[in-house]
Amino acid sequence: MQEKYTFKKETIKESDSNYINFLESFVQSITHYFSQNSNQNNSFTENEMIHSLFLIEKIHFYLFSRYKLYKQIVSFPDEFHPFHHTKTDTLLHLIKRLDRLMDKYPFLDEENQIQCQNIISQILNYYSQNTNSIEIRITAPLPKPWKPREYSNNINKGMKV
Repeated sequence: MQEKYTFKKETIKESDSNYINFLESFVQSITHYFSQNSNQNNSFTENEMIHSLFLIEKIHFYLFSRYKLYKQIVSFPDEFHPFHHTKTDTLLHLIKRLDRLMDKYPFLDEENQIQCQNIISQILNYYSQNTNSIEIRITAPLPKPWKPREYSNNINKGMKV
């Protein structure tokens, strides 16, 4: 039984390493794409960046959630945290470099710029030293409660629903 436990830990470690390697390659690729197309200032480039960042953030979320789940099932030391060891230093550096590159980019649509900044900020939150939680930022105000038209028309006419 002890061998299975060790094997699972090593498998998870290897899986994390593969994800980190993929993320490094992907961030390098979109950084290159973004820097090559930064002179074109088109909405296609901005949308591609948003989609790419969104995918990167979702992979980070998956790795973080998986770590939290496995930590509940099996006692994992902090060294197994997917974002708190030296192998992610390069990835963190690449993400910060992409963030600086986006700060200099003249976005056509301010909404796209805000969305990119928010996603990058969320990604960087995974690298905080607090391993028990991640910070979630809600930047838009909450919308007013929704009321169906029929319901509001009936209320205005004094009818009971």
